[in-house]
Amino acid sequence: MKIVIAGGTGLVGRKMVDKLIADGHTVFVLSRSEEKIISSNLTYLKWDPEKWQIPVAEIDGCDAIINLAGANINDQKWDASFKRIIVDSRIFSTRCLVKACEKMAKRPKTFISASAVGFFGDAGEKSCVEDSPKGTGFLPDLCESWEREASRAQDLGIRTVIARLGVVLSKDGGALAQMLPIFRWGLGGTLGNGKQFMSWIHIDDVVKALDWFLNRDKISGTFNVTAPSPVSNKEFTKTLGDVLKRPTFMFVPKFALKKKLGEMSQVVLSGQKVLPQKCMRFGFQFSYPNLHSALMQILKNS
Repeated sequence: MKIVIAGGTGLVGRKMVDKLIADGHTVFVLSRSEEKIISSNLTYLKWDPEKWQIPVAEIDGCDAIINLAGANINDQKWDASFKRIIVDSRIFSTRCLVKACEKMAKRPKTFISASAVGFFGDAGEKSCVEDSPKGTGFLPDLCESWEREASRAQDLGIRTVIARLGVVLSKDGGALAQMLPIFRWGLGGTLGNGKQFMSWIHIDDVVKALDWFLNRDKISGTFNVTAPSPVSNKEFTKTLGDVLKRPTFMFVPKFALKKKLGEMSQVVLSGQKVLPQKCMRFGFQFSYPNLHSALMQILKNS
C-alpha cells in the first residue's frame, strides 16, 4: 500500500514507519523539513499545516493516511502561548489532512487519527470505555475538537478510525524515559496521593493496533488504545521499582507538583481508568497486557 504518515518523526511515528517499511509498503512522511528521499519506499515530503501547505499531488491516490501529528504536551510549562501550540498542532494538522483528502482525485480508503485518553478528564476510579462521557477541562476539550476534525474524513466516505492513546511506554521517549533516571537513582515515588489511574500501553502494542486498524476494512469509529490492565500511580511506581530493583519510598506532594508544573500538573495528578472495550470485542490481541511483563521487556538489557 501507499501510506502517508503525519507525525512520522515522533516516538510512535518512527516505530510505525519502520513497521510499514518492513512489511513492504511505500511510505510518505509529512515533515516540516525539506523534502528528501531516503529509499525507494520511504520519502519525506515538506508540509506546513498552519499555512495550509501540503503536497496534495504527491499523496493523491494513497491508500491510507495515519495522523500522529501534535506537539508534545510535556515539552514545557503550560502558558497561554504553549497551550495554543498544543491545540493548533493537532487541529490544523488534522484539518489540513482532511482538506487534502477532499481535493484528491482518488481519495484514500482509510484515515487513522490519534487522540488521547485525556478525553475523559479526571475520571477517578470509574472505568471509561469508548462511549463514556467527555470530561471537563483543557485536555478533554482539546481531544473533543481533535476528534471532531478527524471525523470529517468519514463525511467524505473514507473509513475513519480514531485511536485514543494511553501513556505510551518506551525507553526511547515519553513519560517512562523521563522517569527512568530518577528511579534508577532510587528517588522514584508516588505523585500526589498515588490513587490516580494510569492507562498505559507498550509502544509495540500501539504500533500493532495501528497496523490492525489499517488492515481491518470493516472497523471504524473511536477505539481506546490502552492495555486492558490500567493501574494506579502507586501501583505503577511499585512495579517500576521492582523491575529496576530500586526503592520507591519517595513521594511528591500535590502542592509541590502544582507549584512546579502549574496547570500541566493535571496530567500527572488526574487519571483515567480506561478500558479498550472495542479492541477486545473485535479480537485484538495485546502482546503486553500486564504492566510487569511490559516493563520487563522494555527494560531488558538496559
